[in-house]
Amino acid sequence: MAYEKKIPVDLDCPLRLTMSLVESKWKSCILDELRSGEAMRPSEIHKCLPEAAPRVLDIQLKEMVEDGLVIKTIYPELPPRSEYKLTALGESLLPIIDAMMKWGEEHIEIFEKNMALSKLKVMCVAMAGILAACGDTSKDPQERQTEDKIMNVEKEDIAGDGIVRLSKIQVYPEYLQEYLKFAIEVGETSLQTEPGVITMYAMQDLADSCSITILETYSSQEAYRKHIESAHFQKYKQSTLHMVKSLELCDQRPLNPRFRLCNIMCNQPKLSTVPVR
Repeated sequence: MAYEKKIPVDLDCPLRLTMSLVESKWKSCILDELRSGEAMRPSEIHKCLPEAAPRVLDIQLKEMVEDGLVIKTIYPELPPRSEYKLTALGESLLPIIDAMMKWGEEHIEIFEKNMALSKLKVMCVAMAGILAACGDTSKDPQERQTEDKIMNVEKEDIAGDGIVRLSKIQVYPEYLQEYLKFAIEVGETSLQTEPGVITMYAMQDLADSCSITILETYSSQEAYRKHIESAHFQKYKQSTLHMVKSLELCDQRPLNPRFRLCNIMCNQPKLSTVPVR
C-alpha cells in the first residue's frame, strides 16, 4: 500500500509549517547530508544513513522534492541515474538543523541517563508480570487454560488474500497516555470478538515512546473490511484522529508461509503501562 500523509500541513501556524518539513525521522539527516551543496545519488544517501530503510528514505526524499527543499535530476542514461541536491529553500533550513544539533550535544547526557532509567522501569514491570503469573496458584492449569479460551474467539485460517501488516504510528507527546488507552482497548476487543483478526500486537519503541508499531494479521480482505467497519475500531479511529502525527501502513509477505501467527489474550492481571521517555 502506498504511503500517504495523513495530517495536512497547517498553513495558519508557522511553527507547525516548519515542523512539517523537518519532523520526520530522517528529513533533518537528509538535509544535513546534502549541506555540502554537492549532488548525491540515492545510493550515496542510503550509505550515509544505513539505519534507515531505503524505502523510507525514498519516500521522504520524494516529499522533500514536493515541498521544494530538494531538487531531483534524472539523467537520460542506461541504466537510469538520478541525483538530489538542496534548493535555496532547503539551505535556508540548515541554521535550524545546526541549532538542533547544538542543543542535542549540550543535553545528550540527560537523555542517556533517562533512557537507562526507563529501560530499568520496563524490566521491573515485566518482572512483576512474571511474578504475578507464577504466583497465581489458586487455579489449576486446566481451569486457567479454559478461562484463556473464553477470552479469545475461535480464529479463522488465513486465506490467500490474508493481510500481514506493520502499522507505524507517531503520536503527539501530549496525547501519548490517552492514545495508549485507546490502542490497548481496540486491540483487546478485536482479539476477543473478531474471528478474522489473527493478531493485533501493539509495541512501543524503547528509544522513542511516541513511536508505536502494531503487528496486524487478518485472515482475509473481507475480515479486514469487517474490522475497519466495526464499532470498536470506529471509536478508536475517531477518538485518536487528532492524536496521531503520522501513520505508515507497511504490508508484509511472510518468508515461510507454513509459519502461523497467533496472538491470544491470557487471563492474567493487567499491568500498568510505563511509558519510555
